[in-house]
Amino acid sequence: MTDDRLTTLAADQPYGLAAYDNARPTVPITFTAADLAELGPDEVLVGKHRAATRK
Repeated sequence: MTDDRLTTLAADQPYGLAAYDNARPTVPITFTAADLAELGPDEVLVGKHRAATRK
């Protein structure tokens, strides 16, 4: 049995990520499933903006 709540993002539900650099928090990222769907294969979320990868 699989608990889909752990593997599927809910529509219109905001999610957030935070990272740390040398014990200092970086700018948190808030996103929805729709934000992720708009990203191209070489793009990542950076704050509320999209950015290309190193390529």
